[in-house]
Amino acid sequence: RDWSSDVCSSDLASEAGIVAGLMDPGMALADCVRIALVEFDRLAAFSTDPRREKERGAIPGIVEQGLIALRPYGIPSAIQGKIVHNFHSLPVPILGYYDLIYHDLGMIIDIKTSLRLASEISDDHARQVSFYLHNTALEGRVAYITPQKHAVYRVENPVAGMNELLNIAHRMMRTLSVSDDPKEIAAMMVPDLSSFYYSDDA
Repeated sequence: RDWSSDVCSSDLASEAGIVAGLMDPGMALADCVRIALVEFDRLAAFSTDPRREKERGAIPGIVEQGLIALRPYGIPSAIQGKIVHNFHSLPVPILGYYDLIYHDLGMIIDIKTSLRLASEISDDHARQVSFYLHNTALEGRVAYITPQKHAVYRVENPVAGMNELLNIAHRMMRTLSVSDDPKEIAAMMVPDLSSFYYSDDA
C-alpha cells in the first residue's frame, strides 16, 4: 500500500473505529466515529490528496455499517495480530496481519472498507485470508463495508487460495533471478489496471 494515500488512511481509520466498537460493545456509535476521525486526521495530517474530504466524509457511515455487520459475532478473541509462515520452497517467510479472530466461533474475519460494495470476494482478498487460515482449523470470512451497505462472504476454498499465493511467490522468485535492476524488472511487469492505484476517480 501507499501509506500516504488518503484511501489507505480512511481504511485504517475506519477499521480503528470499528475495532474499538467491537472490543467495547457498549461504546456509543458517536464515540467509535470520533476515534476513527481522529485517527484519519492524524494519518492524513499533511496530505494534499484531493480525495481527502470525500474519504473523511465516508468514515461515519463505514463505522456504523461495520458495527452493524460485525457486532453480532461478539467480542473478538484477538485483533490485528501478526501471522508468519515459513515454506521450504521459499527463502524468506511470508508475513501478514489479520484483523479479527473469534476462537469460540472458529473464525477469522478480515475487514475491507470501500465506497462501493463488492458482490463477491476478490481473488487477492481470498488469497490473503487463505494465508491466515493456513495450518489452522478456522474458517475465513471477508467483511466488505461501505458507508451505506455491508456484506460478509465466506472464503470457500482456502487451500486453493494458499496454493495460488505460493505460485505467485515462486514466480516472483523466478523474476528476481533474471535481474537485480528494479527498472528492468518493472519493465517486465503487466500492471493490474483494475487496482485503485490506477483510478482517476476523485
